[in-house]
Amino acid sequence: MRRDTLVGLAFDYAAHVLVASMSGTHVAADHERVYAAIGGLDRRGKVDARAVALLFVVAKGTESPDAHWRRRFAEQRKNFGSPHVFLAMVTDSALMRGVLTAMSWISPEPSHVTSATRATFEEAAAWIERRQGTPQFVLQSLLTQAARPAEGFSLGS
Repeated sequence: MRRDTLVGLAFDYAAHVLVASMSGTHVAADHERVYAAIGGLDRRGKVDARAVALLFVVAKGTESPDAHWRRRFAEQRKNFGSPHVFLAMVTDSALMRGVLTAMSWISPEPSHVTSATRATFEEAAAWIERRQGTPQFVLQSLLTQAARPAEGFSLGS
C-alpha cells in the first residue's frame, strides 16, 4: 500500500548532524523514527561532548504534527544532553514560521538549544554552518540523500 508520506533521514555522525526531509501526512511510525534518530544523535553529541545540528526541510503541504507529537518533541527537547543543539526548520510558509516562533515564546527552549526557522534550505544551512560548523556542502549532500526516495520532492510550489 502506497501512501503520500515521506520522511527521509540522513546523518553525518562525524559532523554530528541530521538532515530530514518531510512531506505528506505522517503516521506514528514516522514520528517515532524521527524522534529515535534525534535521540541517537543527541546521545552521540553528549558522549563526544560536541554540539549537534538538526535540519528539517518541510515540503509545501506537509501536515503539522498533532498535539501529542508536539508534546513529545517538547519533552525530548527539554532532555537533550548534548552541550548544544542547533535546530533549523525550513518551510516556505510565512504563517508556519510565525507559528513556530510563537510556540517558542509559549514554551521557551532550554538554554543549550538554539532554534531558527528559515524560508530556504540555503538560509538554514548557512545558519548551521555559522553556529555549529558543518559546511553547507555537507548539509546539501545530506539533504540530497534524505530526499532521494521522494519523487518530486519540492519545498516550493
